[in-house]
Amino acid sequence: MKSKIKIHEVILVIAALAIAIYVGKNIGIEYVLRGNEEPVSIADAKEDHLGEYLGMPAGEDIPRINTLSEWEDIRTSTEYITIEPAEAIPTGIGSRSAWVPAYKRATRSSRGGQRSEIMKKVWDIFGEYTEYYILQLSDGQHILAQIPMEEARRIQSGQDVTLPLGNKTSINSSALPYLKEICEKYDVSLDGQFYCINNKWNESHTLTVLILRFAAGGLVLIVSGALFLTAADKLLGTKKKVK
Repeated sequence: MKSKIKIHEVILVIAALAIAIYVGKNIGIEYVLRGNEEPVSIADAKEDHLGEYLGMPAGEDIPRINTLSEWEDIRTSTEYITIEPAEAIPTGIGSRSAWVPAYKRATRSSRGGQRSEIMKKVWDIFGEYTEYYILQLSDGQHILAQIPMEEARRIQSGQDVTLPLGNKTSINSSALPYLKEICEKYDVSLDGQFYCINNKWNESHTLTVLILRFAAGGLVLIVSGALFLTAADKLLGTKKKVK
């Protein structure tokens, strides 16, 4: 009986760990830290030549891309635009985020080495890869995009969302083979993508976000593990009394 109880404990701890990893990966730490930011107007956006406003809230006068033809008319990667998508479909594929170094530092326990340019998001434990989404425009057509995870969730929950300031950029060539099948399914062109991630903010807050994610995951691990084990003890204790 003791061996059975130990097996149950291991299973429950693994379940608690899985929940903790999921919460740590997906909790919207960035949005909590950034708080309420002032929307950027088109006048301010036109003066930005260094990408300072990329990923900031879009003002009312920022051009909205509603149709595929409007998207195809965008020729320059410096022109700020926004989109109000009807749908955000995850691809499960991410490219190495712009603020994440291409090489890992060597430590006593690891040799370091080059990071993969592309990764399936299910394996992205440290949140180092930005996922590709397929956005549905107002005319029912689709385009490829990299948008904040929290914005994608809001869209998927049915909320009306105006995405942050972004622009039309090229797609990481290493991602093309991974995206080809799903893009063909939705008739998505691979000539460009909408990108609205605040690279500068993420780069300067990488360590803070990582620490808070670990803290959130650790707290969930402790609480869920304790609850699971307590419930198991009570259930097994009840069974003993019945016998």
